[in-house]
Amino acid sequence: MKSKIVFFLFKHTQRLYLEYVKSDQTPWPIKTEDLKCFPEGSLGREMYQFLKDAGFQLIPKAECHDVNHVLLGVPTEEVAEICLQFILFGNGRRSKYCSLTCLIGALIYPEKWPEFHQAYLQGRSYEPFWDWDFLPLLDADLEGLRASLGIMDVPIEPSFWNEATSRSQKDQDADK
Repeated sequence: MKSKIVFFLFKHTQRLYLEYVKSDQTPWPIKTEDLKCFPEGSLGREMYQFLKDAGFQLIPKAECHDVNHVLLGVPTEEVAEICLQFILFGNGRRSKYCSLTCLIGALIYPEKWPEFHQAYLQGRSYEPFWDWDFLPLLDADLEGLRASLGIMDVPIEPSFWNEATSRSQKDQDADK
């Protein structure tokens, strides 16, 4: 049931967020397939691989969200998406959407508070990047970019994601 609530909230708030909050933002002048042309090991090429593997396309005005997944090695399951917002909150992002996602995530998944707290602390440990324009950095070496931000633990400890998402999968299975 929890995963259905989170999925519903993400699905229905994303459109509103992009339409009203990001209304003045210009979408990147690039399509998913264009990312394939960036050098091997670059942020752009790794974004292409991430999107291809997940079966996603770039969403206009939300491209930086996918950058965050690639930069931080965060999967796309519901609990991991909430953890991503906690990382960004720890890194300094204070948007209403990020704050509400953290709050609602903590209310829906109180048993995940240790994982959310760990994600927040990780965000605090990195150099601030939450407000960067990553479009000019698509050809940058991903590992070098991570190193410059102090992001040395990517992918974030696999056991963390396995633990965080396995409980989420159990919730999904129980909903069936």
